[in-house]
Amino acid sequence: ALRARLAPPAGAGPAGRADAPAPGPGAGLEAARRAVRAAVVSPLTAPAVVAELRAEANMAVGDAKWSVAEALAEHHLLAEAVAVVDGGEAAARVVARAHGRPLVLAVRDAYRSAWQTGWVTEVLAARPDAVVVAVGMPDDGALTSGPFLAAHGAAVVNTRAAAEVLAGTVPVA
Repeated sequence: ALRARLAPPAGAGPAGRADAPAPGPGAGLEAARRAVRAAVVSPLTAPAVVAELRAEANMAVGDAKWSVAEALAEHHLLAEAVAVVDGGEAAARVVARAHGRPLVLAVRDAYRSAWQTGWVTEVLAARPDAVVVAVGMPDDGALTSGPFLAAHGAAVVNTRAAAEVLAGTVPVA
């Protein structure tokens, strides 16, 4: 009796309403595009050096795979990708590698990590034009007063939506 009472009506869509259409194959990317928020971001003018700050895996996230660099490569806007881990590539070396090229810092909850916060701060002191792309919590925006893009997620659709903004192919809210 309980199952019958809680079951959606015959012919109902995924939300339990008869008028709710099933989402199409591009629904995830469209939702990710709508979620992106940016401040002081202009489209990249050339292929960028992308530094992706990687924290240790944890129980909540595990060793999640995400990459803003891969998404930018789809737009032919990747000059070089650098994976940065605690004790790894020095901020000054990345700044030097990006000399004369756009620089993108992809972070996932860097505000929670002292080494990531310090690393981002050091890079931004030398390159205030670097674009910080947050693929975790938008709180990473507090790390910069310059270009910032919040993807609100690290799934492939989120990194693609962020890359589209950086490529200038879609407007952003």
